[in-house]
Amino acid sequence: MKLNTRRLGRAAALAAAAGIAVVSAAGPASAASYWNVQCDDGRACIALVKNQPKPVWNLDGCGVHPIHDYYRLGQAHGNTFVVHYENLLTDTVFAWQTRGLDRYTLVTSVDVKC
Repeated sequence: MKLNTRRLGRAAALAAAAGIAVVSAAGPASAASYWNVQCDDGRACIALVKNQPKPVWNLDGCGVHPIHDYYRLGQAHGNTFVVHYENLLTDTVFAWQTRGLDRYTLVTSVDVKC
């Protein structure tokens, strides 16, 4: 029994360590993203179709960012990113480029490449 407890303890410790690594890697990316009136330096940005006071979502950090709205424009003030739509199509915005997005299809995520 002591051997089983030891194995379970190691497995739990490994699982906890893996969980902490995932949380810390994903945390800063979503926590540092914000709305603004413009695309700031070093950001991947998507502009809403709706005309709002702060219509530009400034994404921070590498990896996948869940999104759920309609956007008209993508601006890469740094890294290339891929916009994923609900119909499984994508648009790629290359580094230091601006391009129009499919304003009539729901954006489900943005993947910032690093």
